[in-house]
Amino acid sequence: MRLRNVTGSEELIAKSIYVCNQPETYRGNWNSFFKNENPIHIEIGMGKGKFITEMAKRHPDINYIGIEKYSSVLCRAVQKLEQSELAKSDIASDMVSSQISDKAELKNLVLICTDAFDIANIFGQGEVDRIYLNFSDPWPKERHSDRRLTSHSFLDLYKTILNETGRLEFKTDNESLFRFGLNELLPSDWIKEAVTFDLHRDPNMATGNVTTEYEEKFSAMGKPIFKFVASKHHSEYHGERKNPLSKNTMGNKENEVNYNKRSIDMELMIKEDNFQKEVLESDIPVLVDFYADWCGPCKMMAPVIAGLAKDYTGRCKIAKCNIDDEMELAGRYRVLSIPTIIIFKNGKPENIIVGAVSKKELVEKLEQALG
Repeated sequence: MRLRNVTGSEELIAKSIYVCNQPETYRGNWNSFFKNENPIHIEIGMGKGKFITEMAKRHPDINYIGIEKYSSVLCRAVQKLEQSELAKSDIASDMVSSQISDKAELKNLVLICTDAFDIANIFGQGEVDRIYLNFSDPWPKERHSDRRLTSHSFLDLYKTILNETGRLEFKTDNESLFRFGLNELLPSDWIKEAVTFDLHRDPNMATGNVTTEYEEKFSAMGKPIFKFVASKHHSEYHGERKNPLSKNTMGNKENEVNYNKRSIDMELMIKEDNFQKEVLESDIPVLVDFYADWCGPCKMMAPVIAGLAKDYTGRCKIAKCNIDDEMELAGRYRVLSIPTIIIFKNGKPENIIVGAVSKKELVEKLEQALG
């Protein structure tokens, strides 16, 4: 999309109390800019600023930095901030100092006009707590794939500025770009914390969601919004990876140690090429456990599913489907959170169970299908 040049945008940005015009001077020392030790969250490609402005309003104890490459776009965000009720006071015609003016109502928000390629020159190693990428340019041509903000080159760059527990959050309406990003995470040694193929219908990930201009537009058109959260290291989303035998997990050491083996030795592993025959055309009910290897609650359910396979041999099929391998299949049945367990009867979903549940509950659902 060709951007329209906005006359006077650069001058407006240069004078705004919400813009830092020499961000490289604060590399490794952004807490002195904000005059506090609060966490630093950045949005790369902030557009007109709706998302990051709302985040700054909701979380005054977090410092937010919005990054936008194009001055013609950034000036729109500046205009909104300076014309909002939060900035009713007279705006200084010039910045008295390089830090946020006391006249700025949102003192935990600053904007920067720069290219994403320059972030390592603006932030020191481990200085950032979270990075947001919202509705980034998809760069659809393969020869431009390195320009995508979820490409391996950018993922490596993000690692240098994120701290040890830092996270990357990515939202888009573009399914191809979303799958590309997911596929780039593993070889770049990132850990998937959470994934959804329909954010606004996901009861877990939709909680506290702040929308962007594009998000509202596409959602109103009925388009699903895709989102993933990834981290450099282990976090509370999947502490089980570090300590899978904690007292909060189900099963014992033997069950956990044999998790991968049992996943392979289950009665049936579902893939696109056998789904029609083994599930839709099955003459007995089929329980399909949609899971992922990185999902802690899925590991909690593994021994339960393995036990059902043994208990129900010949009466119904107990199967597993890895959503990382079968994204289209999971999307077809609107698997928004994992684990999701679907019991099929006569080729149609009869029961859908989301999250880690007891064996008793699954047995009750299976007996209903068998009845």
